[in-house]
Amino acid sequence: GQRPGDPQAAESVDVRCRYGQASGVEMSREVLAPGASITRLAVLAPPEGTSAALVRTSGPSLWSGASADRRGMLSAGSELSLGVHQAAFESARTRLLLEPPAPGMPAFLGAVALARMGFTRRAEDRLGRYWSRVRRDGSLVGDAEDAAALAWATAEVVRWSGDSAWARGHQKAWMRLLDRLARDEPEPGGRALFGPDGSVRFTAIWRAAGLLTSAEALREIAPERRSDWALAGGRQRETLPELLGPAPWTASPGRAVDGSAAAMLTGCWLGVVDVDHPGAVMTARRLRARHWHGGGVLHSGGAHAAATALLAGVLSRLEPQVDWLGAVASLASDTGALPTARHPRRGAIGEGDDLLGAALFALLVLDQVRVLRGRLVLLPGIAAARNLPTPHGRIDIETTEDGARRVQGRWRGTPPEVLVLQGPGPQRVPES
Repeated sequence: GQRPGDPQAAESVDVRCRYGQASGVEMSREVLAPGASITRLAVLAPPEGTSAALVRTSGPSLWSGASADRRGMLSAGSELSLGVHQAAFESARTRLLLEPPAPGMPAFLGAVALARMGFTRRAEDRLGRYWSRVRRDGSLVGDAEDAAALAWATAEVVRWSGDSAWARGHQKAWMRLLDRLARDEPEPGGRALFGPDGSVRFTAIWRAAGLLTSAEALREIAPERRSDWALAGGRQRETLPELLGPAPWTASPGRAVDGSAAAMLTGCWLGVVDVDHPGAVMTARRLRARHWHGGGVLHSGGAHAAATALLAGVLSRLEPQVDWLGAVASLASDTGALPTARHPRRGAIGEGDDLLGAALFALLVLDQVRVLRGRLVLLPGIAAARNLPTPHGRIDIETTEDGARRVQGRWRGTPPEVLVLQGPGPQRVPES
């Protein structure tokens, strides 16, 4: 919001609906103190000729109908209860359930988060529509990293859902895309994070992950070809240390370290770079020491939610005693929505409910359930869950009266070893 005395924007205000559903706009002017918020509710009459079955003419009926719709939508997925940060998680889940405006890496990450929250059909339907955009030559219109991100997301959905039959329906397009990823040199991507020049390094990270995870997912579907993609992905992963250059890592050679360097930690999230790699550790430490402002990674004018989540994913493994999940949740508004960035005085910057930030925060929460070489490890962040997907089957989590947590599984194949980490919750993030 604007404060008294702040300069007024010279350009006109954009009042277009990003989803193309609004037919009008109401504008008002208010003076808000720093940190304050405002909420308005409007109940509009339906257009003439609207079916009586669709008309909700009163406030109570509108509210009850909307609540019933929400309950029906959420019933398709898993129930998940956190000890803290529940409001931010529920807001992120709602944002991901909304139809994304366009295909791209944020939408693909969101689909994976939905599948891991139990909304498997919705995630598969969404990715299926994206696969229909793959051309005959294996290319995909979009940012340079989008093709590899789509391959990775599809492999992850198959991994967590176990639904290989759905993957077979997109096998031909998937194989064409992988062949192109293995053949072509990466181009600069991630322009939303790095600016117009993008980053070849960022695209290369995604390509290694997309090829390797897809090769594993297609083990039984395309056994005669999977070794080609595994070898191509392995070669790209081996070249990443040299490509990323000396630490701390940046988007490109010669670029000064700034908040965008958090995106170079994407490889740790995707499993193609070890979390304890010296370059990753040094990059994370530099961001925390010199580019932490307003409770998060300084980027795009404020504490950037997505960049903070990427950094938190690494620091949560290096410093598991600290509540790095809370660092991301603290950037949310009073409604729980995560903006693109948040400034201590100016408030939200960019999107008020950012898709990439919501997807990464949801995945950060879901990573409280980790799969490590046939073992299922449950971290302290999840208090209770029902019908939560894992690569080994669905699990229920409950917390007993004495504070202990128990896991009950409905396994596919051989049951994994389950390790439940008890103990005190994580500490607050210390001031930098």
